[in-house]
Amino acid sequence: MPLDVTLGGLPWRWKLKDDDAVEDWLCRRPWLANGGVAIVQAPDDQTATAAALERAVFSADCGLSDVRVVSLPANSEDLFRILVSWLNTSHERPREIALALAADLDVRPAVFVVDARGARTNRRWAEDAVTLCDLAAKLEVSRCPTIVVLHLRGESPLRGRYDLHRGWPVGLARSILEDGPTNLWQSYVHLRLAWETGGVVDDSVECAAMVGELCPENDDLLEDTLNRFATSKLSLLPAPEKDAWMHYVQQPSAAEAPTVFGYPEHADGRLTPFPWLARALLLQHAASGNMVRALRSEMTCRPIAEQVLNRCFAVEASLRGRLPSELPAAPDDLQRAYERFAARGALGPSLEAELYPSAHPCPPRDAWDFASVGLIAKRVNATGAIKWSDLDKLRILRNAAAHCHYMGWRAVLTARATRSLLS
Repeated sequence: MPLDVTLGGLPWRWKLKDDDAVEDWLCRRPWLANGGVAIVQAPDDQTATAAALERAVFSADCGLSDVRVVSLPANSEDLFRILVSWLNTSHERPREIALALAADLDVRPAVFVVDARGARTNRRWAEDAVTLCDLAAKLEVSRCPTIVVLHLRGESPLRGRYDLHRGWPVGLARSILEDGPTNLWQSYVHLRLAWETGGVVDDSVECAAMVGELCPENDDLLEDTLNRFATSKLSLLPAPEKDAWMHYVQQPSAAEAPTVFGYPEHADGRLTPFPWLARALLLQHAASGNMVRALRSEMTCRPIAEQVLNRCFAVEASLRGRLPSELPAAPDDLQRAYERFAARGALGPSLEAELYPSAHPCPPRDAWDFASVGLIAKRVNATGAIKWSDLDKLRILRNAAAHCHYMGWRAVLTARATRSLLS
């Protein structure tokens, strides 16, 4: 159940962390018989999550049962009382309520959505839902209730929880380099906010509110806003967590990294789990030496870097295809690299040789296949078909992206400009 998120003035559909698990649960159509309870950790939106859930239910049902999606108002601390009001009955005992609900579901199945994101009590809803479903099963009704309970992050019980508060705008990074110029700046801002917040929807929306309506292509002001957001988030960390992070980046150890707002976060080989946290620690001058370099690289928007490299690789492949048919003898270092490759280990290890399966239809056949992009560019440029300045920019951009330099608005524009080298 992907979610529509608007950041930087641009709406985009996000794939959420447990999308597949939720869709798998819905595809079993529990409303037709066994029912069940899904506890969903959702962002603090008004209608987007409920609308996405409704679409997913109808999609899974495929019109088979004409299922209803019923939103139950969280105006009581007791789910049974809410159902009594919805059924318009005067039943008091849980058994009577369960039987009355089963009779209604026999006429037309339903998925009940209880939005507990604004409720005072946070765990009672899930407990009541599980109790109701267990009771219905014991009564052996033909259709047990299907209930989805929406909680904010940090308020949902751990058991049976689906994480839908975090995700990613699928395809947005590629569109920034491949699509036309329409909404390019808005797309860039959307992607940067998603990256900076680690895909946490609520944080992304909060950061977008701080950004407001920037003047188009004002990357300096965007960077300043990201600094303010990071500083604000760090100040909100509980004092023990903040102190722990300040110490951790000075002396990282094999021990687990500190939590963030009470939650352990997977850092995926990084020092910090969120770019905003790396940024905030740098702004606080918490690190020194090589740790500064590590934190700086963690701020770089990796999806942009990946797309820039993809574009550079595509251009390089195109340039290799435009090498003149008659080439001079390759430099000695290239010749030695090729001979080691062709010897398949007889002249020493060659990782390049190991990368090619024995059944590959066309492995490298001469030393020029080992030439750098700079050398290739010089040979192609000798024909006069391409401006040397464009080729030099390509080389510098490729190296910058590969060596973890910052990839922002200028990198996007430079990478987009290399499209002319593909023709």
